[in-house]
Amino acid sequence: DQYISDLFKFNPEMSTFYQIEEPDNINLTDISPAGMASMEQAENTLYEKLETIEYEKLDRNQQITYQLLKNQISGSINQRICKKHLWSINHLDAFYTWYQYIGQTQPVENEKDRANALARWNKIPEYIRHDMDNNKKGLDTGYALPRVVVERVIGQMEQLLAKPIEQSVFYLPAKRASDVDFQDRMKKHIESQIMPEIEKYLSFMKDVYLEKARPELSITALPNGVACYASMLSASTTLS
Repeated sequence: DQYISDLFKFNPEMSTFYQIEEPDNINLTDISPAGMASMEQAENTLYEKLETIEYEKLDRNQQITYQLLKNQISGSINQRICKKHLWSINHLDAFYTWYQYIGQTQPVENEKDRANALARWNKIPEYIRHDMDNNKKGLDTGYALPRVVVERVIGQMEQLLAKPIEQSVFYLPAKRASDVDFQDRMKKHIESQIMPEIEKYLSFMKDVYLEKARPELSITALPNGVACYASMLSASTTLS
């Protein structure tokens, strides 16, 4: 229960997407250094509590749950060596890819829902800045993405900026609402606040990142890349 509670606390978008009871429809994941530290501390605390449980005294079903949870948390802890937040901008899982899902599940049925949506959308520019800062730090410390990935990200960002706002993934909640004032406010916010941040990010990717992108595809080219690969393999398969 604590694991699930922490999962949605630190990833509020997921509570919206999975439509849990009493979801957080306002906040976004805090990917700042302080936010990342808080997530890791909560994970450490949960793992320490798990370690105090006497496994032998659990029944069979509880033991299965225990093993699943232990594998999940230890896998996440072990993958910290990868520092994946420093090379997060990729064509499959970039910050903008999530909004095709959030935009379809963000509630907009009533006035409170629409106010919550606007409040969350007001946080998107800061999220984009944190993401760019993380990837800048990654580039400066040897965590560059492959050139072919960077080229695809650049192409996606260019498409985002070229489309009319009404066709943007960020406008999806407005398309699902009939409130004209809400649609107008969301459109203006996307135009004046979100798109300028994406333009800055695109400039960074084209003018700085692309030249320094790595030629190798394998993550073994990254710092601690071999250990990172092993941790990711173990987390996915429970095997060494």
